[in-house]
Amino acid sequence: MAARQTRPTDVSVILAYLVGLDDFANKAMILAEVKIPDDRVRPALAHLAKHKAIDCVIVNGNELWWFATPERDDRTRVAKLMLMRGHVVKGDWTKIYRKRG
Repeated sequence: MAARQTRPTDVSVILAYLVGLDDFANKAMILAEVKIPDDRVRPALAHLAKHKAIDCVIVNGNELWWFATPERDDRTRVAKLMLMRGHVVKGDWTKIYRKRG
């Protein structure tokens, strides 16, 4: 039986583009490069921003320029270490709660 082929997700395609670009990109640049429809780019950008993989700056009061945040972010390493020690980590990795007793 042949292996099932899957296509990359919109989120992974956009993140790979921004990481590879290593510079700022506005939405028009992202749309032109990744060839994904606008109605799927907006949720992917929101998802990446929610999980702090990308960030944006506002230029001229109404234009967002997106960029990838550094990969050296150690939130995942700290969260995994705390989970191994029995603590609880909030879903967005903003808080760590000590175990009781």
